[in-house]
Amino acid sequence: LNFNNVKIVYDVYTVKSGDTIWSISNNYDYKNKMKFVMDIEKANSISSYNIKPGYKLAIPIYKSK
Repeated sequence: LNFNNVKIVYDVYTVKSGDTIWSISNNYDYKNKMKFVMDIEKANSISSYNIKPGYKLAIPIYKSK
């Protein structure tokens, strides 16, 4: 992935009861789910285990320039 040609925008997702980062990632179209989950964790400085309903997560969306 060449980041010179990629722009990152962030979608904001509000966590609902029962959500996991993995289930949230199913709302987005990514080929590599594991990397996407890690990107979400990194963007929000969290791990999958400490999200709670009402939290707002920044979801990185990679777009070609």
